[in-house]
Amino acid sequence: MPLSRSQFNQIIDLLMEFVTSEDDRTALMQRAFYGEYVVNAVDYSGRPVGFLSNCIAKLEAYNGDSALIQLLETVRDHYLGDTRRAEVQTLIDDLQESVVIVEPMTSTLTHNDDTYIFISYSRKDAGFVNRLQADLDKNGIQYWID
Repeated sequence: MPLSRSQFNQIIDLLMEFVTSEDDRTALMQRAFYGEYVVNAVDYSGRPVGFLSNCIAKLEAYNGDSALIQLLETVRDHYLGDTRRAEVQTLIDDLQESVVIVEPMTSTLTHNDDTYIFISYSRKDAGFVNRLQADLDKNGIQYWID
């Protein structure tokens, strides 16, 4: 789901102090998305606001709100003191509420005439997968996790 203008501005205001130089930007993105192609897809040049605007657009195109949540979780866990963590968590919670689970794809694993959804994921996405499991359990959908 697209960010609201308020969320967009909150993310920019929050991240501004951590992206003053290209080295800072690169370090933040590598820490949040190490090994993922999006690290090389982002343009690290320009003023901080321009960089963040372009970065947010790339992350939304890459993996929607989940990528933005991943970036914010990295900032919360590694860049902020205790006093600002609650502010970031509120923004993360707002974004998580807007993450939509799409209809299951036709690709399924069948075992004993029961249909399961197969989930394979990167361990760094464990938080998202835990939320997905809870949603699947709540809706009575069976799954098998790699």
